[in-house]
Amino acid sequence: MKNGAKGIALGVEELFLEVVRKGKAWKLRLIDLAADRLLTAWTTIHDLEDLRSAYKAKAIRACLSNQTIERVLIELQEHEGEWSDHDGDAAETEKEETSPEIVQYAQELLENPKLLYQIKKSMDEWIVSENRSKLLQFVLSVSCRSKRDYAFQIISGESAGGKSWKTGHVLSYLPKEWYRSVGRLTRTSLEYLKDQDFDLLWIQERRGGREASSSIRLSSVEDGGTKIWVTERNSETGTFETHEYQVPGRSIVTTTTNTNIDAQDLTRSWLLGVDESPAQTGNIVDYQADEAAEPLEFKQLLGLTDPDFRPIVHEALRQLEWDYVVVVPFTEDLKKFVNTQVLRTRRDFKKLIRLIRVVTLLHQKQRPAFTIKDKKFLVSLPQDAYMALTLAWEDFRRTAMGLDQREQKVLDALKLGERTRREVAQICSRSMTWAENMLKSLLDKGYVDEDK
Repeated sequence: MKNGAKGIALGVEELFLEVVRKGKAWKLRLIDLAADRLLTAWTTIHDLEDLRSAYKAKAIRACLSNQTIERVLIELQEHEGEWSDHDGDAAETEKEETSPEIVQYAQELLENPKLLYQIKKSMDEWIVSENRSKLLQFVLSVSCRSKRDYAFQIISGESAGGKSWKTGHVLSYLPKEWYRSVGRLTRTSLEYLKDQDFDLLWIQERRGGREASSSIRLSSVEDGGTKIWVTERNSETGTFETHEYQVPGRSIVTTTTNTNIDAQDLTRSWLLGVDESPAQTGNIVDYQADEAAEPLEFKQLLGLTDPDFRPIVHEALRQLEWDYVVVVPFTEDLKKFVNTQVLRTRRDFKKLIRLIRVVTLLHQKQRPAFTIKDKKFLVSLPQDAYMALTLAWEDFRRTAMGLDQREQKVLDALKLGERTRREVAQICSRSMTWAENMLKSLLDKGYVDEDK
């Protein structure tokens, strides 16, 4: 508005929703621009979801349609930081600053044959053990920059098992401008998203993306995004017109406690897990005790910690070229690792090939490259396949079977013969309820039979 007020123009700009954010509080009021009058007084809410149903927001809802409310919510959530009343505070820049030293270290990292090992060592500071799986999750996350090979990930496990902790710290090794995180999506939020300039979306809980499941699936590398037709009113003529928009494909990462995952989602995704063993619980308790005794901030002030390695990784990833076409010359040998009698192998074999190509892209400074008619090519070496299989074989095998690590643990317990529910619970060191849930899931998937 001319007076400098921030807000959202609605309709053909007849209405204006003025927005002020102070701390965690949102203040909203609706203005009729044509009549130059207030339609509502200031409404203060602390959770944007209150706009849908809270009594205090009833006056605003009475003036707007449900569809308009949803668009308002999307606009507010997408640009959450822009509404704040900063009182002159400098806005946080999205891309971090770098230095000649970091640029040099990043170049050296890319030329280091132990590149992934160096990243793993740095991750050890934040993620206890899980050596193979955290590095696999990093490689799959980095794939978001490749338009040919980006991955979907579903991280499954029990509540409080550390799924979000692990995922958040893995993603912290990616440049911040590459990804976004969200707790919940509405059915059409991906289609109406104005800022499409990112490569990976972390949906922090799988249930939060349930309404938008069809849009999420169409983001997969197999589908490559989608075109949508939207009917909108022309602000000049007042007539309705149909416009076409392209919603790009991108990587999706999400977490779940559920073992029954839709088959359409499973064929598009890597099914990963977290270590839920008693030994890992002991490792985590030790880590938490050490952190409480010597907080990280305390050690940093005393100079007892190494410099943060993540800015170097960020710069290294930015220096890579992601538009290479990767040639994998040893695919005949890779065929031995898949079962051609199973239909879904058609997609699972592609997952393995894509993972090898991403490992090659990460090591591009150390791989043969050539150009034909301005098209750049990179050649995979056998060590790329070795690294990919070392990181992913267990998860690849379970993904192909449609099992998460909890179901696999129960299946391993049944390999020596028939077991009762109680015996399964004892072998797995879990409760009877847990054992019953896992056995029911395996029964539904056809991996076990039940004698009654």
